[in-house]
Amino acid sequence: MKSIFTPVVLFFCSAAFAQGSFDYAKDFKVVQAKTKDTSTELSYGKLLMRFIANDNSMTRYETLALMIGYTAQADYRPFEDLDTEKDIFVLNDNGNYQEALQEADTYLATHPLSLRVLKEKSYSLHQLKKADSSDYYMDLVHKIMSAMLFSGNGKTPDTPIFALGLTDGERFMENAGYLVGNKGTSKSKSGVNMQMVDGSNDEGTHVTLLFAVQHAIDKAYGDEKVDAGKKGNKKSKKKNKKDKDQSAKE
Repeated sequence: MKSIFTPVVLFFCSAAFAQGSFDYAKDFKVVQAKTKDTSTELSYGKLLMRFIANDNSMTRYETLALMIGYTAQADYRPFEDLDTEKDIFVLNDNGNYQEALQEADTYLATHPLSLRVLKEKSYSLHQLKKADSSDYYMDLVHKIMSAMLFSGNGKTPDTPIFALGLTDGERFMENAGYLVGNKGTSKSKSGVNMQMVDGSNDEGTHVTLLFAVQHAIDKAYGDEKVDAGKKGNKKSKKKNKKDKDQSAKE
């Protein structure tokens, strides 16, 4: 359905998108702290305004900092947001472009960096014959994709690609022209939870990339020690604790 958008960027064969100097295990918290400082140019609010304005002077590092800053926002709910993003995709897939556009507008008001929904909105606008607006949202997709690759090449546990959402690894592969295959989880020696995604393209090229998602795990579970892919049911855990407490009282 969306072959007109694939591949979004020729990442894997372009030296222009080579990995930067970001080290997820060492730099994530440092960068996040900088985005919370409103007196600096890396403050989340300032970066977000530049991103929404599609500022072409915005560097890949600055876009990455913006994404990292978003992980500290109240609206960042990586597990809960998956259903809404899928619903918008399904609306487009069923040809309900106007409804998909409306839902995307609502979602992006609080989730401005959603890789999946930015692309879905671009597609809705394209189908509704609004080419300029469609191109604008695809430009934002490009910015996020290039910032992701700047964060790491995804080839080793020490160089994972930063993924804001829990399915952004799959979206990254698809946008780069790869058919997603097997998916799994891994963990680096420094304790960073990662998702592994296999992909292959029409030319027979096969790649396996690692995407850092530790921040998503931390957001959902706080200090709980949870491996990616083994999150369990948080509500059930709370319910079980409540039941135990009640039994103790009785």
